[in-house]
Amino acid sequence: MSEECEGDITSRVREIRRQYEGEFDPKEYHATYYHTLDEEVKFFLKCYHDAFNTESLLTGRSPRQRRLLEFGCGPVPVYAAAAAYYTASLTMCEILPKNREELQAWMEGGEEALDWTPFFTYLASLMPPRNGEEVAERLRDVFQLVLPCDLTQREPLSPIRQK
Repeated sequence: MSEECEGDITSRVREIRRQYEGEFDPKEYHATYYHTLDEEVKFFLKCYHDAFNTESLLTGRSPRQRRLLEFGCGPVPVYAAAAAYYTASLTMCEILPKNREELQAWMEGGEEALDWTPFFTYLASLMPPRNGEEVAERLRDVFQLVLPCDLTQREPLSPIRQK
């Protein structure tokens, strides 16, 4: 790829990032896309649940030996919740500080945190006799931290070093 083309791409990526950082609102995102549990989200949650419950690559090790990294989670903890019973620890990564703050607020049980109850209740229905609050608490139990990440960088988790 020519230097000119690389420069154009780099410039465009910077502009998109600037726009995303300036205009994305986690609460508005939740109100627009996660105000109710729709069939599309149910489908994906069931797929995640089934994968963690049945796929040999994911079930071959004891949950005590598994660590999960969710990369680019946005302000949404529900997909990670699908894995909460199948892992010993969960780290989430997100580029936007606003989204990391929303996730942290939910993990800490903040009063202003977004409500994900219908999603956890649906996940619980896939693994009776659990209820939605148990699913949420399990996620909080295995949750470690929310890290900054940026796929446009050579080391997306920099300055974090993975061993």
